[in-house]
Amino acid sequence: MMQNEWWVRSLTGVLFVGAVVGATTWSIWSHVLLWTGLAIMACKEGQTLLRAAPQLRPWTMYVAVLVVYTAVLTLPWMGGFWATEALTVHDHDGGPVVQFATLIWANDTMAFVGGKMLGRHKLAPTISPGKTWEGAVVGALGAGLAATMWWGPMGLGLGLLAGALSTCGDLMESRMKRLAKVKDSGALLPGHGGVLDRFDGFLFAAPVHALLWCIFVVQT
Repeated sequence: MMQNEWWVRSLTGVLFVGAVVGATTWSIWSHVLLWTGLAIMACKEGQTLLRAAPQLRPWTMYVAVLVVYTAVLTLPWMGGFWATEALTVHDHDGGPVVQFATLIWANDTMAFVGGKMLGRHKLAPTISPGKTWEGAVVGALGAGLAATMWWGPMGLGLGLLAGALSTCGDLMESRMKRLAKVKDSGALLPGHGGVLDRFDGFLFAAPVHALLWCIFVVQT
């Protein structure tokens, strides 16, 4: 049974990543449609959590979703904007969004592996008992390595910061689920949970990365 669950989780994860990358890079219209749909689903999941945990402040959920939505929608054009170039819908390039997403995915994957192999000290036992400091450090290093593959040595700091902020976003969503007394925010993907479960790492990392990417990558 455990092996079957692993295969289901792996297959759905690969298909989901492929769909996100494909839609983000295909065209402006597929990019907008994908992220708008994900934002709507995230808000619906948030409403469910808010009903189960009324002590949560509703505006924080919607502001967080709006900030991430704005970051991933505008990131493909931020380079041209900061370079004061005139852009049209035909200039769409979803690459920067995919690059950022790989940092988060690298952090998540390496944090899991690092936690399983090296985890000794709990990171936030009352919020997410499975997370460890060792896993968080390995995850951030994984994100840093992914960033250096995209942008060279200067990308290391971007990756490390994205990894650390991704973990913070993960912990924030874990706290919301704990207050709501649910395991997953939704059931979008078998073995992976809902939209908030898949993109909680974007909450803090996306807006900060978008700004720093423009300053340190586009400007150089």
